[in-house]
Amino acid sequence: MFDIGWVEMMIVVVVMVVVIGPKDLPVVLHTMGKWIARVRAMARSFQDSIEEMAGEAGLDQMRDEVQSIRDYSLEDEIEKAIDSEDEPSEGIYGDPAKALESAKDSAGDGDSVEHGDADDSTPAPEPKPEPNAPAPGEKT
Repeated sequence: MFDIGWVEMMIVVVVMVVVIGPKDLPVVLHTMGKWIARVRAMARSFQDSIEEMAGEAGLDQMRDEVQSIRDYSLEDEIEKAIDSEDEPSEGIYGDPAKALESAKDSAGDGDSVEHGDADDSTPAPEPKPEPNAPAPGEKT
């Protein structure tokens, strides 16, 4: 704690014996021990009262919330969203129109957005190149 080695401790003991004297040294050490015990008891009492005030103020709940945020793992959430067959679950690969409608409903907005009957499972057609345009990778 104080990084006091044996040599420093022996010097302190020799100085105490010379200054205080061997006759009064046990009384001084006993008194110092009582003072140290009182200081430790006061520090313990102070720490307990601070912890009690923190508990009353709700800091324990805030600390738990911060810990839960710290423990959040995106990888775990992705694993939960993937089925056992390594296929995306309905939560990821769902109908975007339904997701938009449910988001609007949960937001408290009664208006629903109407979408066409487009099938999301078929890919969009690729654009056709212009007749006089160069082929990809061809220099002009």
